[in-house]
Amino acid sequence: MSCLGERLTALVDGELGDEERERAHAHLAGCDGCREEADQLRKLKGRLRGLSELPATDGTDDLPSPDFLSRLRTRGDCIVSGAYVQNAILCPLPVCGNGTREALEQCDDGNTISGDGCSSACQVEGSPP
Repeated sequence: MSCLGERLTALVDGELGDEERERAHAHLAGCDGCREEADQLRKLKGRLRGLSELPATDGTDDLPSPDFLSRLRTRGDCIVSGAYVQNAILCPLPVCGNGTREALEQCDDGNTISGDGCSSACQVEGSPP
């Protein structure tokens, strides 16, 4: 960590006011460690900026296929716990008692005990006693 602490990151990000920026630059002039860390931060920032640049594309595969979208719509009941893997939606089977209301469950209170308003089959019961 540099002598300047978070101010070094703010300096590299251009977030310091004029007076504070001048003090930081004066410090960098005499502190090899902070100057080296500032250089490393600038390099890292440049590399991260390069990662955000999108690769060139011809536009032919920018959108999912209509077939994939229709299959996705039919599986909307499990999309919260589903996963997108190579153009397929994988839906785990519902598990009663896991605390997540899934397909065919009316409730899921995180247990499989009946008599508490949500049955062991995750169906709504009458009012609990």
